Amino acid sequence: MSSALALIELSKISILGVEFNVYALLLVAMLLVLALIVWRAHRDHHINWAYIVTRDGVQVSTTKVLQVVGGVVATWVIVKQTLQGTLTWDIFMIYLAYVASVDGFSRLLLAKYGAALPAGKSMPSPTELVHETAEAIKTEISNATKPAAPK
Repeated sequence: MSSALALIELSKISILGVEFNVYALLLVAMLLVLALIVWRAHRDHHINWAYIVTRDGVQVSTTKVLQVVGGVVATWVIVKQTLQGTLTWDIFMIYLAYVASVDGFSRLLLAKYGAALPAGKSMPSPTELVHETAEAIKTEISNATKPAAPK
């Protein structure tokens, strides 16, 4: 029996004939505390849930929705594999790379467009950003390779 399976067996307790997993109870308790903290922040209007999946609080952003769905699914896979004792370092590194890339993309958009967009302007799609960046790079290269004007 592997050490992970032995640890899971040792973490089980029986109360009044019902068997509980201590790790699962701790995980549920931590999730409840997190839910309480988030609920209190929402109640005090420190969190606007609409901005998690929208561009401006009204229009749904496909990029943000995909980031949330991807994050939830990836986290579920990591937690499931951890509890089963089958998580490998390469899967965990892929998960960390995904999380870092989502954060990096969000920071790129904030750096380029600021925290608030001007009225009537929407956030460009990732494809538009790539084309815009490619055009800026081409312009910089063409400006750098032009011969200097004689004095």
